[in-house]
Amino acid sequence: MTAAAAAITPNPVALLKQTTARTKAVIAGVRQSQLDDPTSCAQWNVHGLLNHLIGGLEFTAAGIAGIPTAPMLQSGFADMRRQP
Repeated sequence: MTAAAAAITPNPVALLKQTTARTKAVIAGVRQSQLDDPTSCAQWNVHGLLNHLIGGLEFTAAGIAGIPTAPMLQSGFADMRRQP
């Protein structure tokens, strides 16, 4: 990779941190009373969509860290209402 290409190639860890920060801000604005509300995705309510979003970030972070993701797919992701 050339120096010029390296300069414009995004750092995946930095991008994940930025995405996580934006996601955290959005989630912080969701009230408990909204979790059962519908979304524009007919098959998901707010709770399901948040779980999907959080699970996707967990899956991505694990992949970047070199953690096998197959067990995550088999066992499912944590429910965002529960504490880790």
